Amino acid sequence: MSQSSAELFPDPSMKLFEDFSSLDRKTWEERILKDLKNPEDPKSALNRLKWNTEGMVIEPFYLSDEIPQGLEKQLPGSFPYLRGIQANGNAWLTEQTVDLRFVDPDALDALLQEFQDHELGSVRLIAGEKQLGLAKEMLQKIKGPCFLDIRGPLKPWTDILGSAGSNVRPGCDPLGDLAENGYSVEGASSLAADLDSAAEIIKKNSVAVFCVRGDRFICAGADHPTSIALILSSAAYYVSELLGRGLSLEQSLGAIHVRHGISSSFFPEIATLRATRHLWSQIAAFFAGKPMDGADEPWKKAAALYQS
Repeated sequence: MSQSSAELFPDPSMKLFEDFSSLDRKTWEERILKDLKNPEDPKSALNRLKWNTEGMVIEPFYLSDEIPQGLEKQLPGSFPYLRGIQANGNAWLTEQTVDLRFVDPDALDALLQEFQDHELGSVRLIAGEKQLGLAKEMLQKIKGPCFLDIRGPLKPWTDILGSAGSNVRPGCDPLGDLAENGYSVEGASSLAADLDSAAEIIKKNSVAVFCVRGDRFICAGADHPTSIALILSSAAYYVSELLGRGLSLEQSLGAIHVRHGISSSFFPEIATLRATRHLWSQIAAFFAGKPMDGADEPWKKAAALYQS
């Protein structure tokens, strides 16, 4: 038997939203405890409702007066980029990885056609020095967004990256490679050589040469806060080294992008993206020697951190 509208809304003059008065945290907790049948240990019962995941503690509810000050003034595409780096909304792309070190070169054209048929948004190419020629050929065929994940020394890629199109986002992470391997595969001077090559490339073509691979930290067992710390420390190192090689702050900040790891928890991942952008903006302000809330300057635009 269905209910009549009179039973559902007994008083047509009642305005529900006007009748809701604001409640303080204590009142909300009392009502929650009542729902929990008044447990013997109220404090423990409330603590069990907190969500502990990925190194973060999420409360079961938050009140409007507990929101950090100033969030209502944050706009998409505006420094410090809490709401993304694009004013007209963030474009989420589906990425397909092709490791050129192991793929059959004769199958690449068919593979690209398959990607196009399925309307994939982005292609990630992984390549070492031996695949340089093949990668160059692929970059000429790929018209959409492409992430070129460079493994090994950066210098052989100088000419290609110096003239790469705007759809190509290259990336190497020599410091991360050193941290992961525990030693330098190319020799003791390879890190400095990669930094020198990066500076040379950026002077020719302002591309984000360094991709700090935070995904490797997640895969190694780090939680999200630890991953953020490692990502930002690596990125700050790259900026410092590029500044020392004569690049401007804008060029150095623009040379960085970040690749995050994924986990089974959506909301901590989104919080990680936002926190990384905001903390990176603070680091950029430190390098600039300027306050966060100062006038708009070129370095603030360069601090818009691209993430994947």
